[in-house]
Amino acid sequence: MITRLTITNFRNHSVFRLETENKNVILTGPNGAGKTNIMEAVSLLSGGAGFRRANSADIARFGASGYAVAAELSCGTEISVYWEVGFGHRRAKINGDAANLSDLAKHIGVVWLTPAEDQLFLSPPAARRAFLDNLVAGFDDSHTGRVARLGKLLSERAFALKGARDEKWLNMIDANLASAAVSISDARARYAAELNHFFTGGEMALSGILESRIIGGEKAGDIESFYKKYLSENRFLVADKMTIDGPHRSDFSVKNIALNLGAEKTSSGQQKLILNGLVIANAKLIGAKNPDRPRVILLDEAAGHLDGANRSGLFDALSKTGAQVFLSGTDAATFAGISDAVRVEIAA
Repeated sequence: MITRLTITNFRNHSVFRLETENKNVILTGPNGAGKTNIMEAVSLLSGGAGFRRANSADIARFGASGYAVAAELSCGTEISVYWEVGFGHRRAKINGDAANLSDLAKHIGVVWLTPAEDQLFLSPPAARRAFLDNLVAGFDDSHTGRVARLGKLLSERAFALKGARDEKWLNMIDANLASAAVSISDARARYAAELNHFFTGGEMALSGILESRIIGGEKAGDIESFYKKYLSENRFLVADKMTIDGPHRSDFSVKNIALNLGAEKTSSGQQKLILNGLVIANAKLIGAKNPDRPRVILLDEAAGHLDGANRSGLFDALSKTGAQVFLSGTDAATFAGISDAVRVEIAA
């Protein structure tokens, strides 16, 4: 769990400090008070881009030279993410020492649902991929680094194709790209298979040129050879853009088992229930795989689309995951039935 949280110059918060007392956290207050901003800050502690995927220059409080998010964990480890004007990307520290952002996932798993994810099953595949890869990062702490490396290799390949097209350089890029792509697809496939054991009421299915081969039982070496050949045969651009398929175009879907329908074909309330079930299943999976790693679930506007009975069911299910839960909403009465929580009223 996060036992102490300190946020500095982050969006509308100059300084925000919270002692959680090893409990869940309930944030309430009017719209615009900054509840979501606090949750966004916590989401950055996972080492990724956070749930808004915002540029650091847009996150820093107006007029500030940077921002910082620091947390002390129940195991005693201290982690932080910070950014300063003129230093490019955000950086990380673990116990005061400089660290790679991707190393943070080894110390904490953070997963979230915000109003933006309410439309996840109707959104473009890119939104679902980002959501999926955040889930997988809690299952496989090297996943965030692999995804970042894939993005760099894709950019490097596009640059090479626009330039002199040196064959040796392209062969090396394609070999590295194939290795990273198969590792990412394999991690996603293993995660989905494990998740479905805990996913009550739903079932995740992956689609992708490499994921389908892994799920079909092909050997990793054979898949890597297939993808290297595929890349070598598709060295062209259309309107200065690559058209290749790969894990950067993969997708996932979820079936509502009770209704025997894809989640995208169900009502807003049913989609919210499935999303909540997905996050709860993820928390149970990560707890089973890494019982000593702190896990945090962020539910922004947690009661959206849910009636009283389903809210009670959600809160009860969350209490059994073993994860620390941050909940937010405008009405404190929504969370009246929750015990063992620190309640924070955020003023406008």
